[in-house]
Amino acid sequence: MKLKEILGKILSGGQLVPEEKAFLESLPEENDKEKVLSEMQARLESIEQKDVPPEELARKRREKEIEELRRQVELLSNEKESAFKELDNLKFNSRVHELAVQGRFTDANYLGYLLRSDNIDVSDQEKTAAYVNSLRESKPELFKADIAPGAGSMPDRGGANAGSGSAFQTARGSGSLSEMLKHAPTERLDA
Repeated sequence: MKLKEILGKILSGGQLVPEEKAFLESLPEENDKEKVLSEMQARLESIEQKDVPPEELARKRREKEIEELRRQVELLSNEKESAFKELDNLKFNSRVHELAVQGRFTDANYLGYLLRSDNIDVSDQEKTAAYVNSLRESKPELFKADIAPGAGSMPDRGGANAGSGSAFQTARGSGSLSEMLKHAPTERLDA
């Protein structure tokens, strides 16, 4: 019986005889292909081994084992390479994060992108420091502002505005509004 004949009979609307039905049921299903293939390979090997001397069989078995070991070595070396790449990437990201925190860079991921695109070795501290400083000068918008927290100047506490409170009092005593505004303190003075 040929499968094509049975399929032609089904397409033309003919009835199948019990022998044809039994033949169709004996065919392997789609998910059994692997099983059938392995069985056929085992049969082929057993047929081939009948006329082959034992030395040749041992040599073929060794060749199969060697090929399997080669595949395993290749798989393990690929896994090792990917693990090293991942480790290098983690080290790079860690160093970039440190640089971003130390240099007050706003986006560590973007800093990493810039370092990679300009081929800067992050393990060389001098080069990375020089690179971050050049970025600070060329693109200051990428860095956090260098400001001190607080409410502003503190009169009579030293610094640039030291003595401005007394200058205000002098201007107040003279009655000059422009001088009073020029020397006005940033905190409330009780008169």
